[in-house]
Amino acid sequence: MVAIGRQFGFSAGATASHTALTGLTNLELTMTSLIARFVKNESGATAIEYGLIAALIGVAIIGALRATGTKLNGTFTNVQNQL
Repeated sequence: MVAIGRQFGFSAGATASHTALTGLTNLELTMTSLIARFVKNESGATAIEYGLIAALIGVAIIGALRATGTKLNGTFTNVQNQL
C-alpha cells in the first residue's frame, strides 16, 4: 500500500501520534490527499470546455453549409431548367 501511495506522490506520513490526534489512518490520509488533488485539478474541465466549443463551431459550420448547399442546389436547378 505504501508503494502505491509513493507512486502517486504521497508519503507514508501518519505516525501513531498523528493518528491519535486526527483519528485518520494512512489510507484515509492518502485518500483525503488524493481527493483534494482531484478537486483542485482543472485541466480536465478545460479540455471539456474546449471540446464543447469545438463541437459548437462544428454545428454552426454544418448549419451554414446546409443552408448554402440548399440555395446552391436551387440555383443549379434553375440554370439547368433554363438550358
